[in-house]
Amino acid sequence: RVANEYGWLENLPRSPIPVAYIWGLLDPVNPVRIANHVWATYLNDRPVESSLWYMPTAGHYPQRDEPEEMANIVRLALTGQVPSRDEEGAFLRTLGRRSSPASGIFVGHSDIEDMVFPGAVEYTPSGYIIPR
Repeated sequence: RVANEYGWLENLPRSPIPVAYIWGLLDPVNPVRIANHVWATYLNDRPVESSLWYMPTAGHYPQRDEPEEMANIVRLALTGQVPSRDEEGAFLRTLGRRSSPASGIFVGHSDIEDMVFPGAVEYTPSGYIIPR
């Protein structure tokens, strides 16, 4: 498990797949600082949308602890209802009006940026690409 830990993390910034990153705040195994680190290091600056959610009454297995709320968050993400920055205020007001103590907390979404690393060596399945 430890041997593969960083491989999947390092691939997250390059993934073309949007991510709804959901973390149970009562997780006894991995504290929220790990979620913050993964978000800041691997998910915040991507070319595709990512959203960060905390579940205040869920632990290490939020899908087991709060299945309905987990489904609500996944449904929002899959149907494209995570707001843009311009729509965030209205979204949070609506979310707040219908929330319960178990409701997920929308923390925010990624800063979508084109990332350019001049001089960076890129690895592909067919070998290294060295910029000239």
